[in-house]
Amino acid sequence: MLEKVKILELTSDIVFKSFMLSEDTKEYTARLISLITKIPEKEILKNAVFNNVELPVKNKSDKRYRTDIIITIVKNIINIEMNREYYDGLFSKNNAYISKLYSDQFDVGDSYTNISKIIGINIDNFSKFRGNKFVYKFLPMEIETKEIEEENRESYHLDLEYLRNKCYNNDKLSELEKMCQIFIEEDFEHLENLKKGDDVMTKAVNKLEEISKDDKIIGLYDAEAVDRKVWNSKILYAEKIGTERGMEKGLKKGMKEGMKKGIKEGIEKGIEKGIEKGFQEGKKNNQLMIVQNMLNKGFDKETIIEITGITLDELNFLIK
Repeated sequence: MLEKVKILELTSDIVFKSFMLSEDTKEYTARLISLITKIPEKEILKNAVFNNVELPVKNKSDKRYRTDIIITIVKNIINIEMNREYYDGLFSKNNAYISKLYSDQFDVGDSYTNISKIIGINIDNFSKFRGNKFVYKFLPMEIETKEIEEENRESYHLDLEYLRNKCYNNDKLSELEKMCQIFIEEDFEHLENLKKGDDVMTKAVNKLEEISKDDKIIGLYDAEAVDRKVWNSKILYAEKIGTERGMEKGLKKGMKEGMKKGIKEGIEKGIEKGIEKGFQEGKKNNQLMIVQNMLNKGFDKETIIEITGITLDELNFLIK
């Protein structure tokens, strides 16, 4: 009977790097890259070189870039990133890696024709795009004609959340999706089922189980989890403070604008009422002058009422 192992999440940075950089998973990595990029698997196995993940800088003041995995395959440089959680600026960071790898090929006086193709493979532990599919491919191209500007840069995003939903619904999986189940499975029995007579997947699953029993990696894995909780707590706290300050500022602004608006409306209504009152009083004074003149000239009340259109009560009120 197989010994059950608590499987460490392959989306963890330390587990992902330990798994993908292992000699035992070289065939798995080659097949994965081949299924995504269409580079022949044999070519990858024969020529793949794993590079330093800290990209070189030319000046002390330059920003340092540390990627997850960089593999050179003849005229292709591939950067593989595990994106465990989405945050603002994540894809900008991924694209910065691609741009850095691309620009580092050029020195002053070098030809721009003899350069390697830069490929970014991002394994996203979330859904960000709206295409409802597993693999998204991005190229620099003209929007309407779909004409590709140049073919030396391309990036891929693999949507693990989409794959989780597909597995949950027992939908039929592609070969690539079957291989990537290892990134989302945490159950020992389910992982064992991924082997199914496939030597490449058997080696990959065995390696993940081996990593999951390594005390050193477990310690780093737990420390990473703590760091992640601290980071998330800081983010939540910052959001809370930001929300509170925003509400406070908004309330003050609202009160200020409300008072300003109230005063303005009060003044406008006051002026409006004042004008109306003034008009009424002016009208009354004008009528009084007319009535007084008519009385002085000997007009009787009936004639005054007939000519001015006022009532007897109004006439009596005006001549009080």
